[in-house]
Amino acid sequence: MTGGGGRRRALLAREAGRLSGNRIWRVETPRGPAVQKYYAEKGGLLRNLWRGAWSGILRGATGSRAAERWRVEGEMLALWREAGVDVPRDLTAEFPGLAGERVRILEWIGGRPLTEALAGGAAGAEREALLRRAGAAWGGRLGEAVRRGDARLVQFHAGFMHLLVAGERMVAIDLEQAYLPGRAVLPRAAREVASCLRSLAKGREGEALRGDLRALAEGFPDRALLADLVARAARPGGILGAAAALGRNRGRVSGVLAAMAGVLRGE
Repeated sequence: MTGGGGRRRALLAREAGRLSGNRIWRVETPRGPAVQKYYAEKGGLLRNLWRGAWSGILRGATGSRAAERWRVEGEMLALWREAGVDVPRDLTAEFPGLAGERVRILEWIGGRPLTEALAGGAAGAEREALLRRAGAAWGGRLGEAVRRGDARLVQFHAGFMHLLVAGERMVAIDLEQAYLPGRAVLPRAAREVASCLRSLAKGREGEALRGDLRALAEGFPDRALLADLVARAARPGGILGAAAALGRNRGRVSGVLAAMAGVLRGE
């Protein structure tokens, strides 16, 4: 049942230097399917040093080296779960024969990203209900981050492609990098809002986009907090501002932030 995963782990140990980025497989365990995730380096040494400086010094976040991403994801899965966020269960300790150096075993989530669920034809009342649920899960976590003053509960790689819809569950994924403890929460939460709204706006415009934003805002538990984060994200300048953080997408970001601000004003 677990032999394929064990053989793959041995192969990864031999080929680690040739890989770039993560490798993810579905494996079978006595408890059912699981995810075997191998954390490989992303690019060469110089690129990793530059990315580490950018993340650590300028953005106040953990680095991108493979061993650190492996460690951080395990820590964030535990922290987010303790905070009431639905995340995949970390099964690494339960299946040491499948795990190993830079290999983590995670719960298999039989769902798909929110962006795919929306693009796949969800419409009308079904689409509105889906977006309200997403708003509740998303806004609940951001509210908890603000309440605790803990920037680690703000998603570093933000976007609704990292929120899985699995039946009644809304499961957050991709926690390999995180903001450091003690960093200011509100500007980082504002950046997450900009990133998530940008991901929602792809392929949507006009009244169709405003309808999506209304449903999302209706689910968000603290409307005043959402309005504050949207306003912060829309401010020009600053390393954490939408334009600086999201680069060439600044036009789309500015547009969707303005649309959400209008929705929150009741327009």
